[in-house]
This record gives sequence, C-alpha cells and structure tokens, in this order.
Amino acid sequence: MKKVLQSALTIFIFIGLIACGNSNDPKSIVENFYQNIASKKFDKAINMIYLGDLKDSEMTKARDKIVMMISVLSEEIEKAGGLKSIEIKQIKLSKDGKKATVEHIVHLNKKDIKENMKLIQDNGKWKIQIH
Repeated sequence: MKKVLQSALTIFIFIGLIACGNSNDPKSIVENFYQNIASKKFDKAINMIYLGDLKDSEMTKARDKIVMMISVLSEEIEKAGGLKSIEIKQIKLSKDGKKATVEHIVHLNKKDIKENMKLIQDNGKWKIQIH
C-alpha cells in the first residue's frame, strides 16, 4: 500500500511539473503578464517589467506610468469581454540569447490585438522591457 501511494504521489508531481512547464521563458512571461492584468493582479504584472537601468529618482515616476498603462490595458480587456487566449506567433532571440521579441496576438472575447513585446534577461529571469 505504501509503495502504491508513493508511486501515485510521484506520478502526480511529475504531471504537475509537466503541466506547469518553465514559467521563466519568453512565451510564459508574455502569457502570464496578460493573465495577471486580466485578473487584476497588477503587482505581479508590474514585477514582470524590467526597471533595472532606471535611477532611483526615476523609479517612482516610471512605476506610476506603468500602473497607469496596466490599468488602461485592464479596462480594455474588460470592455472587450475578457481575455480568451494568447497566441504566440514567433519568438526572436538576440544572438547572445539575453533579449527576445515575442510576436503575439491577444485574443479577447470581442476583438484581437496584435503585439510585439520585447523582453530582457535580468539576473537569469526574463522581464518585459518597456522603454
């Protein structure tokens, strides 16, 4: 009985790892960013944005602008009936593999938005580059 439970637990953990995938790849970052905005998890969305090259004096102003942008995007998602899915069309990596451009379509219930999002690696984690 103990072996059966251990085997079942191992299988569930393995399936969970496969289902979750790597959440630190450009595709997952783009998908999670929109999902966080659609579900009004603005702090999580903001933490996905690269602010590393800003001076401390610029940080507050930049963060305020980001909050405003995210709020507008959230309203647009709501007006269009909510987020249906994110379709990744193409991911272009830089030669050094530290920057990426993700061409994607945000499928909302009432319309689609075609976008290109730039990402940069910051200490091994992918972040959205907005400036």
